[in-house]
Amino acid sequence: MPRLHLESLARPFTPVSPLNLGPLTTRSQQVCLTDLNYYSDSHSGLNTPLASSVNRALTLDHFFDEEDDKRSEIRADAQHPFPVDRVILKDIIEHKMGTPVAYIQFLSSGTFHKAFLVHLRDKRELVARIARRFMPTLKIESEVATINYLRAHTSIPVPTIYFYDSNPYNKLGNEYILMSKASGVSLSQVHHRLTDDELRDFLRNLANLIVPLLSHRFTQIGSLYQRSPSPLDLPPTPPASESGLYSPSSSPTPSVVSLSDPAKSDFLVGPIVSWPFFGEGRGELDSFELDRGPWSSETEYLQACANREIDTVRREAAGTEKGHRPHLPPTSRLRPASSAPLDLDLDSDSESVESDTSSDGSSVEETFYRDYRANLRSSLLVAQHATRVQSVTRDMERFVRYMTHDLGVDDRDPDFAGFAFHMHDLSLTNIFVDPENHSKITCIIDWESTTIRPIWHCAHLPAFLQPAAHNSHAREAAIFRAEVAKLGAVGELWLRANQEREAWRNAHRFLEWDGWEEGLLTSVIGDKGALASDADYAEELGGSRTPHASYARLAVGRASFKTYNGFVGLKLA
Repeated sequence: MPRLHLESLARPFTPVSPLNLGPLTTRSQQVCLTDLNYYSDSHSGLNTPLASSVNRALTLDHFFDEEDDKRSEIRADAQHPFPVDRVILKDIIEHKMGTPVAYIQFLSSGTFHKAFLVHLRDKRELVARIARRFMPTLKIESEVATINYLRAHTSIPVPTIYFYDSNPYNKLGNEYILMSKASGVSLSQVHHRLTDDELRDFLRNLANLIVPLLSHRFTQIGSLYQRSPSPLDLPPTPPASESGLYSPSSSPTPSVVSLSDPAKSDFLVGPIVSWPFFGEGRGELDSFELDRGPWSSETEYLQACANREIDTVRREAAGTEKGHRPHLPPTSRLRPASSAPLDLDLDSDSESVESDTSSDGSSVEETFYRDYRANLRSSLLVAQHATRVQSVTRDMERFVRYMTHDLGVDDRDPDFAGFAFHMHDLSLTNIFVDPENHSKITCIIDWESTTIRPIWHCAHLPAFLQPAAHNSHAREAAIFRAEVAKLGAVGELWLRANQEREAWRNAHRFLEWDGWEEGLLTSVIGDKGALASDADYAEELGGSRTPHASYARLAVGRASFKTYNGFVGLKLA
């Protein structure tokens, strides 16, 4: 008979790592033997589920079950598998960090990346973020440069970059970043428990961190890059321009940062990393096919956006690009594993759900739309193609006219001259606070796709303070604005841009879709910017009769747009 350790059954069993890393104190790592039938010595020869599981656990650090973790990863990937070779990832981390890896734990799978928590044997923890193939090289390099700039030149607490590789053809087969783990707890876990005093203190601290970014001015619109980025205390990552696998056509175009400190000249503005410029396969287009900047004026930027949509429709008509229903940028990026210690409220602070988590119904609608567009091409409906090209051209001309003439660009306003950081994804899940003092911000994460934009574009409320259809944050927004007002000149500028330029930001929503459809512009700005000739043209379109007329009228001229799970929903007027 095996010897049973019955004396252990009445108390929790706190395992100790075989590496002498100390007791495991977190709830998820503790084992309570009162939930088990019995425990036997490993040398007893009794092959029971308990004995085998305990023996297996003792071979892994912290009783970590890698196979179960991989199953969680697969479930989180859902219909968009993104396999990562953990053996290769482990080898890379051990080589770059100079210490053995205990184990690698899956954290989340999102639209743009997959994240792992890496436990090193020297008790350190770091995060490995593996990028999906959206905009090769540029997206990773811009994110690294943005984080390095903020760490060096602001008081915003950001992760430390240990190493990164922006070559998508590296040993792992994907671009990746190794960075420090965010300290503290996610604001999403404690936001609903904040007292009035804690909330006010938190919003004051947040305003003190992000509003001064308006004073960091740049001379061009685009995204930030570094001339010679170097990880901390590690061999420098070769710049992409020195890699034989890097396409010169997509390299950042140098642009002098408009700052007085010469030490900051290592940073430059290059091609923009923004969803409409890389969503739906646009990230694979060369620079001669898609102008990503940088641009020296708002007018240049607006014209580039107009050309982006016109050229896309022309490529669709030529059959060199598949048509797709337009999507807004995915603002909910994380889909955590069920076992991950995260408490995410994915609907409380975003207007659209990421496209890769859409329902089956949305997938069916997407397929139907693609089939319809493919049918147009196969039917050789040349007139229909020409009509779409003419329609998108008129829409884009109308939009540029509305922005530059009706509203007026800010190049002429000295207070709004230059461009600044646009924080587009400041959500509850991206802000970390002290576990004991929830008003103290310990880290802000997820800086990918951060861009340099006009001042009016940057001066908006954080995402979690913006009103949503099901919830209003008017009280918290009022507190935030009150704290901004205490920040002197930069606070006054932020408030002025926030209040006086709301129409600019609302109109710009038209450019944030990754495609164009007839009726989308009108749904955003109404009939503003329209000329008499535009109305005549719309009436002519509405009265036309073509094959597939029932769906063509739905897609052209007679449609209103609504957002369903991040997609454009077409609804008959």
